[in-house]
Amino acid sequence: MRARCTCWRTRRGELGWPETAAWAREAAREVRPGDAANLLALGEAWLAAGQPGAALAVAEALLRLRPADGSALALLRHASLAQTVAQGNWESAGTFRDKLRS
Repeated sequence: MRARCTCWRTRRGELGWPETAAWAREAAREVRPGDAANLLALGEAWLAAGQPGAALAVAEALLRLRPADGSALALLRHASLAQTVAQGNWESAGTFRDKLRS
């Protein structure tokens, strides 16, 4: 019984292993590709793992299934923001306009 609980905690990301949680959610996605709750948790797991591109792809897939889902739209916004921050030089000195030009 204990191993089962540990596996569920891993899927939820409680053990501090976000990549493992994302892997477990990806495995569940293969079994049930249309499960919106799993897709949302998968996107959040990819964000926690520092993979905003993968989270963005999951959010887009979720929005194809449920276009008016507010949680999916929030995931899309968070993933887009995380990807922008990861790609840009937002921490460097300069004005907002200078950063938009670069």
